[in-house]
Amino acid sequence: MPSFAPLSHKEKESAVAMLWDDGESLVSSKSRRRWYHPGNFFTSHTAQYLKLAVLLVVASIHVGYMNDFLIKFRAFEHLANEVDVTTVGTDANRKDIGAVAFVMRALVDYKKNLWMSVGSMCASLASTAFFVLMTDYHANYNRLALALVRVFDVFAFMSLPMLLLARAFIARTLNALMPLALRSAERLINPIDFINDLSCSIEPRENLPLCAELMQRSIFPVKLIEYLIILCVLTGAYIALAYLIEWCIRHFFPPTSAAEELPPRIAAISRDLKTSPSPTSSSLLAQP
Repeated sequence: MPSFAPLSHKEKESAVAMLWDDGESLVSSKSRRRWYHPGNFFTSHTAQYLKLAVLLVVASIHVGYMNDFLIKFRAFEHLANEVDVTTVGTDANRKDIGAVAFVMRALVDYKKNLWMSVGSMCASLASTAFFVLMTDYHANYNRLALALVRVFDVFAFMSLPMLLLARAFIARTLNALMPLALRSAERLINPIDFINDLSCSIEPRENLPLCAELMQRSIFPVKLIEYLIILCVLTGAYIALAYLIEWCIRHFFPPTSAAEELPPRIAAISRDLKTSPSPTSSSLLAQP
């Protein structure tokens, strides 16, 4: 009957590490085979990556319109200030002054809405960065704190379509009243600086675009805003649904741990290591 000498503690640790590596490779390969499972689509990680893509699309569109709008806004602000300073209000020109002032207030509200949308995107990006970068450390955080961050994440992102909805109303108002306001300003003062800044004409002329059309082009098209609203609402609903599904699975259908999926031989060695009082009290015997 052959006898086997017990392994040293260092040899035992090396053998266990090799077995654990084999087990982890088995589990990881099994997970890779299941990555396409439909249930994996509704996870918080997938939702965060989709939200990053949506934020990239919305931010890129804002960058395309922001600079042009700020240039046009500065020119109209100078025109409105000139009307306010140099014009004396009378019964004859009161409507013209009111039209210019109303459009100026609408442009200010539009500009505020733009920067509030940028702030909403930054807040949503911050919460996304927390979940994406701290994925491996979720177990170290309090569950209540994670729940509060998720609630903040949903509200921060869902504030974006609300701001876009308000911007759609402002854009419709500006598109309708911009030609009237510019003609009113032309009747009150000489808008030569405004015309030179934008290289346009308030009245139709050859080889010069209309100033009203230039102002309207710098504003987000209403149809584009509506598409962005639909995109953001669907993405927010998807994020909330992914959080809800994960919460239901965690509380009602807990998944099996990775240790339970390991081969029985590795699990037995793990139990032997946990129950052994000292390195010399137990030995790992080779299989015959």
